[in-house]
Amino acid sequence: MKIIEDNKTYKVLKIISDVLITVVALGVVISIITAIIHYRITGSMENALDSSSGFVVNVFRVIITPVSLGLFLLILFQLRKIFILISGDSPFEMQNIDRVRSIGYAVFLLGFIKFATFLVHLIFSENSRFIFVNGPMILLGFGQLMFAGFVVFVIAEIFRIGFEIYNEQKLTV
Repeated sequence: MKIIEDNKTYKVLKIISDVLITVVALGVVISIITAIIHYRITGSMENALDSSSGFVVNVFRVIITPVSLGLFLLILFQLRKIFILISGDSPFEMQNIDRVRSIGYAVFLLGFIKFATFLVHLIFSENSRFIFVNGPMILLGFGQLMFAGFVVFVIAEIFRIGFEIYNEQKLTV
């Protein structure tokens, strides 16, 4: 569809997605390199991490940060692929439906990571201030991500219905 490719909004979204993919990819690499450097310098993760939060909380952070960034990167890559297919002949393709669903799963997983972060801090943190100050915001973020995941699954269902209608229309004509 030449109309979509000429659309300025499409071009801006394409540039934004490219920039976000680059930034998040760099974030994943930097977080992994930082963890490795800290481990190499100190000889253990315990000395490299914030002692006021507790060892388990800090190890959880080291593991969850690249996982969360990786999920965000997955979402951005899937969005980029959807943009590419939308600029083609039909946005209603089974590949797009699968991509939107994978975005929904990633958003749900990010929500569960948010909730797990709260639980880990609640159980293992020696810093109770974090729980009372940041806890409500973490739980709010969890709720927002669960709602966003639900919306993405509804959009995937709309794409599936559009795919069926498009196929029926192709058979009719």
